[in-house]
Amino acid sequence: MIYTLMNKEKAVLDLEIEDGIILKILDVWNPEWMPLGMNAKFGPDRKFLNHWWSGRAIPASRSGIRDALEHMNIDTPKELLEKNYGLSLSDQYWICPKNSSVKWKNINFFQNPFTDDVGSALFGGEFNGDFMSPNNTSDGWLKKKWTIIDGKRFLLKSGSGIAQQEPLNEILANMVCERLGISNYTKYSLYNSSRNIFSLCENFITEDTELISASSVMRSKKKKGNASEYQHFIETCKEYGLDVIRDIDDMLVLDFVICNQDRHYNNFGIIRNVNTLQIEKAAPIFDSGTSAFNGIPTIYIKNQTANPSKPFKKYHENQIQYVTDIERYDFKRLKGIGEEFSELLKKSPAIDENRRDKLSVWLSNRTDYIISQNFCRDNLKKIQIKRKSKKYER
Repeated sequence: MIYTLMNKEKAVLDLEIEDGIILKILDVWNPEWMPLGMNAKFGPDRKFLNHWWSGRAIPASRSGIRDALEHMNIDTPKELLEKNYGLSLSDQYWICPKNSSVKWKNINFFQNPFTDDVGSALFGGEFNGDFMSPNNTSDGWLKKKWTIIDGKRFLLKSGSGIAQQEPLNEILANMVCERLGISNYTKYSLYNSSRNIFSLCENFITEDTELISASSVMRSKKKKGNASEYQHFIETCKEYGLDVIRDIDDMLVLDFVICNQDRHYNNFGIIRNVNTLQIEKAAPIFDSGTSAFNGIPTIYIKNQTANPSKPFKKYHENQIQYVTDIERYDFKRLKGIGEEFSELLKKSPAIDENRRDKLSVWLSNRTDYIISQNFCRDNLKKIQIKRKSKKYER
């Protein structure tokens, strides 16, 4: 079938899609409005478009997705994309059937209501046949769904495994941000059902903006020489007129404290105005659930000299070196957060006393270590020495 890829009401290009795969790129109308990361210099690339299009679909690894698809009589998650015109609550891209009179203003999920049919199916509930939902384009492997509360769009997200710890880790991330004066972060709250606990956050994207992942940002410009991934992201943002160093400092400090193991290139990024294509700001910190030994058996919770990290370095103890102004964080304000985390963990019936105590002791010890070792001063010296040799080099 032939569609026109649209960015809000702007026609971008025509393409042919069959079984969730882009077979051909036909007429190109406004290449500058293509998704960031596509090199428009030599025209649109079908391979990249397919990668981008597939990335809008629910991943096959999503918990419970097979049962949900069977319940909806759908073979693959990609089929859901055409059912809702590819609409999302993270950007304004969508596909309009060729020669159709469908308008973005009449179908987008920012301004128009949507049913819970797909969301219900994704959580093992009933499906009544309405596919018009932003849940068709929700990424990530955890169960999640968009819902409308008092006219606002919120994302409801579950935990995983026996402990179901991710929602509580989102609250922990908020607690750390508040204590350290980090302001650009997504605020989460807890939502309890009869059996599970979920995290709930309001959408930070509006009908006039879009979230662009760090992955797309870095793909949009060629990396220079032997520049690191960190350098490449920082410099690419600068070329778009955006200084994100302070925001990346905040993200890396937060991830260091809570030992986030999954800060990959698709869960941080920037925000662009879709009407002007102007890059506006760094996206707020979000998706910090895979932290604090999440998914790791209780017996292995302990202080470590090397804690796995992403995206720039393999271990947090190395990655923290990228923070340019470590002295602006008053880490003494983290005192007592282990005990506060223990009280938070009591809200989940899935976390037993043994795990709660071990996590509380671990976090207390970790924050005591951060405060007592004076690594702020040591890191600052290392950064100053290396900056004398070469700009941004680590």
